[in-house]
Amino acid sequence: MDNNVQTSEDQSELELHEQVEAQLIIGEEYSRSGDSKSALAAFNKAISIDPACDMAWFNRGVLLESQQDARGARQAFQICLDVNPNHAPATANLC
Repeated sequence: MDNNVQTSEDQSELELHEQVEAQLIIGEEYSRSGDSKSALAAFNKAISIDPACDMAWFNRGVLLESQQDARGARQAFQICLDVNPNHAPATANLC
């Protein structure tokens, strides 16, 4: 029974990871097409599913920066670095 529980937990984790990845792809597509509002919504959804997703925070920061929201962008980049201290693009954007 422990194996079934573990398998079920692993499956749930995999499904959440796939949902996050899907939101990142959707957000990036919206961003490329110039729909910042929908892109931000997709990145926010990814963050709500997995608050430790560094790429969702990073992409959120990039979008906010492009919308002249320096404070929001700095906050998103900082959270990205809190999650992944080795995220070089976030470090560069904070500088």
